[in-house]
Order: sequence, then structure tokens, then C-alpha cells
Amino acid sequence: MYIKDTRKIQDKILKIAFGFVEYNDLDTELLKNIGGGTNTTLEFNSFQAEALEIYHEMNGDDDSEDSWYSLEKAKIETAIEALVKSLQDFDDDASVKLEYDLIKLTNILKADEFNQNPYISNIKIEDITTSTHELVKFALPPLTLFPCDVSVASFGHRALPQIGFFEEKIEIPRLEKINSDNFKQVTPKEINATQKHIDAAHGKVLNIGLGMGYFAYMASLKDNVEKIIIVEQDNELIELFKEHIFPQFSHREKIEIINSTYYDYLKNITDNQFDFCFIDIDEGTTTLQPYLPGFLLFKTICKKFQKMEVSIYLEDEFKFLITDVLFNVVYSNCRKTMDNYGHLPDLEINENDKTAFDFIDYLYRKVKIKDPSDFDYYINYNTLIKML
Repeated sequence: MYIKDTRKIQDKILKIAFGFVEYNDLDTELLKNIGGGTNTTLEFNSFQAEALEIYHEMNGDDDSEDSWYSLEKAKIETAIEALVKSLQDFDDDASVKLEYDLIKLTNILKADEFNQNPYISNIKIEDITTSTHELVKFALPPLTLFPCDVSVASFGHRALPQIGFFEEKIEIPRLEKINSDNFKQVTPKEINATQKHIDAAHGKVLNIGLGMGYFAYMASLKDNVEKIIIVEQDNELIELFKEHIFPQFSHREKIEIINSTYYDYLKNITDNQFDFCFIDIDEGTTTLQPYLPGFLLFKTICKKFQKMEVSIYLEDEFKFLITDVLFNVVYSNCRKTMDNYGHLPDLEINENDKTAFDFIDYLYRKVKIKDPSDFDYYINYNTLIKML
């Protein structure tokens, strides 16, 4: 990569760099802390007491329903303050900004709404253990903080998770692979993140990745969905699903399950064979990095489809991740090729991002940045997809 050494370019990348590190890596620690939805549970009584104290402090003696500061707001602030303090014991600009931004992205969830979801209410999960998998109803204690929707980049340059918590205990269907960190589950995030794909499904549907069958179940309830072909490469998972979950589906006649590798199946189908394709490649780990190469391969293979609509689960989160890696690639090359970079901060490449970094660095070898506006073009998800 060639980067012209000018003051304008230095100022441009310096501005992006400081925005990139605005949370001082606390956002990375945050995702590790709440990724599994099990690590950040607050004590109920102390939580309620602290929330009430904040509520009365803000409203004085006014307990009426039209008080300007709600008890729900106080609860959210109490939960997020505890979460941020669990990441770092002192207040600084980074932790204060992270706390402020997270408060705006946090919701108290309703257990009744979750339990009324058709899959949650109709699919009964019993504790089952096979030689390869464990199927359980996983109890989530009250006040457990976890991502409840896809990450968004509403603030600054980094993506943050939308966080939620229930004030009651709930049970979520969960499938764990033995001797592996991977798991599949049906949580509010999975429900919310999958909804747009369910809404878009129509006609003959191809479902890449079985998971716990949530997408297939919900899509099969739609009148405008004629047929669903599920492609799953884990035969043991298929057998467990067929025995314990699939018999409870109300529209089994619409669904067929095929044991095949995902890439081989996609390479061998024609463009008019299906109307809609949903690709679910998230394996429930706390990071998306291990699935980035697979995601990019899916995008490359699916370029040939013009008639079939292709929709990839968590694609927006992959966009954020790729954009972060793109910036690291450009920034690293900037430091290598510019003479006057003494005032540019050091950025460490996360070990999980190293493979993606090397791959994107290879793609960008012939890139020339001669103007500050070039950064806006090359640090962009869509540009990378074109370059593939």
C-alpha cells in the first residue's frame, strides 16, 4: 500500500485513530464480559435499593407517574454503572463515555413477551445428552446483562452491543457441543436479529445452517413460504434435531434437511432454484473473528446469484468488524510509509484479528492513497467486497 506523506492525510488518519480508541479497549472487554450472557449478574436487593436511591435523588419527593425521571431509567443506569465498574475500577474519560453511550442502548426486557414467542412457547426442550451434544433449558437469573440485539454504531466510530436484562428468571433453549466452546441458543438477540430475515423469507427458501431450527420454524409459519431446504454439515446435530425438536414443528411438510457442506451445496445450485437464502454462520461464540474468513467466502460464492435473494445472519456486525480490521490495515501501512508519524498513536492488532489483517493487507497491496478522501473509500465494507 502506498500512502502519500502529506499533513492533510496525517490529520485525517489521526482524527480517525483517536475516534477508534475512544473507549480505550473497554468495549472489547465488555463483549467478553457479557458475550455469553452469564457473567454479569447483579444482586437483586442491592440493585433495587441503588436504583430507588438514584430515582429519589433525581425526582426529589415526587413519586407521581409523570415524574420527569423514571424508575426504569434509574434501574438501567444502576445496571450499566455496575457493568462498567466491573471492567475498570476507576473513572476516566473512556469509562465515562462508555457508560453514557451504553445507557442509551440498554432496555429492561419483558419476560412475558419473550415467553410468548411462538418457538419459545411451542417447542418444549428437555435435558438431553448425546455423545456429541447437550440440549438444555438454560436458566438465566434475574438482572443478567446480555446483548439483546445486533450491535450498532450510533456513537463514535465503534460498534456497541444493545444490552438488555430481565427482572425475572427466564429459561432459554440452548444446545452445547461437547468439548467445544460453541453453542446455539434462542435468546432475545437471536430472536431480534433473525426477525428481518424471517420477514424477508418467501417462496422456496434455502436455510444454510440448522442451529436450533428457530429460523426454519418461524419461516414455516408464513403462508408465502412454500418450501424450506435446511443444509447442515453436522450429521449428529441433524439426528438430535430430528428426534427431539423437529417432531414439534407444526409445518414439517414444508421442511427438508440435507447433510452437506455449506460451500459445496451453494456452489452446485442454480440461481433460479430458490427465491430466498438465509445463511446462519454464527456459532454462539463471544467473538465473530473466527467466522470472518467463512463470511467473506460466503459473500464471494453468492456473487453469482442474481435472482435469489441472499441474507446473512449478523452481517451488520461483520461489517463493523471488517471496518475495524480495514482501519488497522490502512493505519499500519500509514505508519510504515510516512516519514513524519511521530505524533500518531500506536495501535495493537488484536490476536483474533491477525488472520483477517493479513488477508486484507494482501488484498490492499496495490492500493494508493493520495488524498484524505481515499480513506473514506478504502475503510469501507462495501469496497472490500468489491475487491474480492
